[in-house]
Amino acid sequence: MTNPSFFEQFGYIPGTYVGNPNLKPEETEGFDIGVEQTWLNGSLVADLTYFQSTLENEIGGFSTPVNSTAKSDREGVELYVRYSPIDDVDLISSYTLLP
Repeated sequence: MTNPSFFEQFGYIPGTYVGNPNLKPEETEGFDIGVEQTWLNGSLVADLTYFQSTLENEIGGFSTPVNSTAKSDREGVELYVRYSPIDDVDLISSYTLLP
């Protein structure tokens, strides 16, 4: 659950952006599952994760924030790779695919 921010509730640019004190907190339900593998005595690590979640009461809006009445589904796959060729040096890469 993510509560509305101060600015979303009360605004921050008079006459341009009007806050909404009636906002509901955003709610998320989801899961992720993944696998991690190491090689070269831990110097090379790869992690592959699938995730899926549903967001309700998403806060959006241009001049006044409002809660969305629609559910927002999110899912994807994330790949993370870290290589440590020598002490104190890490080469890190990550990629997220959102279909």
